[in-house]
Amino acid sequence: MKKILFQESQKNIQVLAIVPAVLVTMLFGILSFMQIILHKQMGNNPAPNWLLLLFFLGSPFMLYLFSSQTLKTLITEDEIIVSFGFFTSKKVVNINEISNLSVRKYDALKEFLGWGVRTNGENDCYTVKGNDGLEISLSNGKRILIGTKKPIEIQNIINDNFLTKFKK
Repeated sequence: MKKILFQESQKNIQVLAIVPAVLVTMLFGILSFMQIILHKQMGNNPAPNWLLLLFFLGSPFMLYLFSSQTLKTLITEDEIIVSFGFFTSKKVVNINEISNLSVRKYDALKEFLGWGVRTNGENDCYTVKGNDGLEISLSNGKRILIGTKKPIEIQNIINDNFLTKFKK
C-alpha cells in the first residue's frame, strides 16, 4: 500500500454561481405558475408546460450537482492524483514524470478564465476557489496547477525533498 503524504478535499461552493441559479429557478417557477395554474401564457410562442416544469425542477438539481462537486488531491510516495466532480476523470501523475514542484499564487480568472477544470492550451488547472496552488512541472514541458487551501502543508512535503526521496 502506498503511503499517503497529503490529502485534501475542497467543496465547489461559489456564491457567484448560486445566486444566478436561484434566480433562474425562481423565473421558471413564476412562468410555470402563470402558464399552468393561471392559464396566462407569456409571449407569442410559449414553451410547452412540460418544458417549463422540466426547467423549473431541473434548475435546483443542476445547482445541487454543481455545488456538490469536490476537488480531491492525493499525494503518495509514487504519484499525485487529482479528481474533480462527477463528469471528469481523475488525473494521475507518476512521480517519474515530474521535473519540478512548487507552491505559488495564481489568478484563476487571468490565467485560466475561471475556476473548475481548465486548460489554457498546454497547461491544465484544477481549482474551486482561492489563489494558492501546487504547480507540477512535467518532464514533457507541460504544467498542472492544483488549487489548495493547505499551501504550507504541501510546501513542507516539497521541502522534505519529495521528488528526490521517492523518485526511482
